[in-house]
This record gives sequence, C-alpha cells and structure tokens, in this order.
Amino acid sequence: MTEIKTYKITTSSRIHFLLTIFILPIVCLIPTMFLVGKLEDTNKDLFGIMTLIVVGLYFLGGWFLSKRTSKAKLIVQIVENGLEINWERSYILYKYSDRFIKWQDIDWFKFTPDQHFDIFKIKVKNQRNFKFEHASNDKDDFRSFNAAFRRNIREQNEALPDNLKIAEAPNMYDGVTGKLLMGFGYFIIAAGIVLIPWAFISGQQIKPATIFGLLAAMISGAFTIGHVKNKQKNKNKSA
Repeated sequence: MTEIKTYKITTSSRIHFLLTIFILPIVCLIPTMFLVGKLEDTNKDLFGIMTLIVVGLYFLGGWFLSKRTSKAKLIVQIVENGLEINWERSYILYKYSDRFIKWQDIDWFKFTPDQHFDIFKIKVKNQRNFKFEHASNDKDDFRSFNAAFRRNIREQNEALPDNLKIAEAPNMYDGVTGKLLMGFGYFIIAAGIVLIPWAFISGQQIKPATIFGLLAAMISGAFTIGHVKNKQKNKNKSA
C-alpha cells in the first residue's frame, strides 16, 4: 500500500540564474553608461569611480535578484496510482502546468548529482517528460522525495515482468561515462608517475614549472577519481 505523502521542493533554473547575474546587469548597464560616460571628458577620476560603483551595484543586484528569479516552488504528492505534480510558484516569464503521472506511464528515471545543481528527470511514455533542477544546498523535501520515489518504484517493479520494469537510467558518473572519467584520471596519474622519474633518470632537462604542471595534473586526476566515486557512493546510499 503506497503511503500518501506530500513533498515541497524548491527547484532551480541555471538559465534563469545566468540570465539574472550576467545578461540583466549588462542590459541595464548599456543606457546607464551613456549617462556616466559624460563624466569622462570633465572628470576622469570621477568617471572611473562611478563606473566601478555602477558595475558593482548592477552585478551585486543581479546576484541577489537571482535568488528570486531562478527559484520555483514545486509540490509533489506520491499517491497510489502515481505522482500528483503542482507548481506552487513558477519561474518569472515561464509557467509550468500541473500534471499527473501514472506509474505505468513511466519509462525510466534519472538522478544526476552535482556540486551545485542536481537534475531529476522522468521519461514519460507518449507525454512530455518531467524534469527539474535542484540546488544542492537548498533545504527542502527533495532528499526525502527522492528516497520515497525510489521505494515506490521498487514496489511497482516487484509486480512487473523484466521487460516492463521501470529502469533507472545511468547518469554521467555511471556506466561508460563514469568509467571513462575514472580511466582518464588514472591515466593522468600513471603518466605523471612514469614521466617525472624518467626525466631525472635519463638526465633530461626539466623545468620546475613542468614538474609543477605534471603534479597539478596528477592532483586533478585524483580529484576526478574521488569525485566520481563519491557521486556513485552517494547514489548507492539513496537507492
């Protein structure tokens, strides 16, 4: 028996975020700089100070404004037959429609974790897919929803044949992509381990900057391996 529960989720939009902190300030700067530019001929010092102040204020304002423009409020209710999805607040200049997704209409789902913006997506048969981004540091019901959604999917799959089970699609840290990322990291580390001693043993003239560059590449490779493993570990915990 499916436990009916409601989850309040704050979704994020990278497009709205970037538009607000970069494009909007630049658009606002164009008419403003025509006025500030008149100071250049009369007082260059004041022109420079005013330019820095105006640019700083616009981009700072864009940063604070993005907290509003790049956020939306989503309410998801898990019920016996599927998911009831309602948008309590949509993004500025864009409105999503409320909808209901039946369990049998779900083809697959995918969760892509990220340092800043996680992505949750459901592939719906013969309908528009359901997808939203979620800021990793937002305090809401997303983690609880993700765990409950997975539990319900497992329950649904228990009664279905293998060819009709709802699958979890691999994200960029799983499958071939994850193996390629880790393989690249191991290759960089192995290359550094071989090249640095070989250069000294063979008497090659190697600059300190080259050594530091190789060490930086090795650290980057180790970071890539650790990052992929950490994302895979976190996914297994939430499964």
